[in-house]
Amino acid sequence: MSAFKELTKELKKGRSKVRIKDQSKDRAFKNLRNNKSSESKIDNQLKRDGSTLPVYDISLIGALENDHAEILTLYRKVLRKASEGDLAGLQLTLLEFSTAFTHHIQMEDEQFYGYLKSMARNKSSTEQKVVAEFYSEMKNISISIFSFLSQSPYIPVSFDNIEYFISEFKEMGILLEDRITREETFLYPIYKSSRKVVDIS
Repeated sequence: MSAFKELTKELKKGRSKVRIKDQSKDRAFKNLRNNKSSESKIDNQLKRDGSTLPVYDISLIGALENDHAEILTLYRKVLRKASEGDLAGLQLTLLEFSTAFTHHIQMEDEQFYGYLKSMARNKSSTEQKVVAEFYSEMKNISISIFSFLSQSPYIPVSFDNIEYFISEFKEMGILLEDRITREETFLYPIYKSSRKVVDIS
């Protein structure tokens, strides 16, 4: 089965539509996702500069996968600091997590998704639609994570709200891990298989 057929199959499964059972815990996420001004502001961070055409970078996927490992390590460290009640360490690690995630998304959107969307233009309309839909799902996950980091009522964390923070942060982690898994399983192989290496020296 081709990479694009695998991608189509995965889209139909709709795995990225994460359901959070406890609606009271999910209310903050819902409100933020429905906040159009917030979404528009964050979406601007995810738009690549259309004046430059991305080229194939043989080292890109390795760098992005290393980013994923670092981000997940920081995510777990935040939870550990929270469970220990180390508020100072938690705030510092949360800042490190936010910085690493933001840098990763900017690089991924500009270099990886920019290339993938450019490559899809030479494919069939069906394949173009599949890439566009998958990118939209990944972008929506990023918007939800950025919204939590920038607007959560539980940040800064205090002893009064730490349990609520842990609950919300774990649910944000579901979105994060879903994005990482789907990218590494379905999207990164498409990039690697294109092998359009360009000498930019």
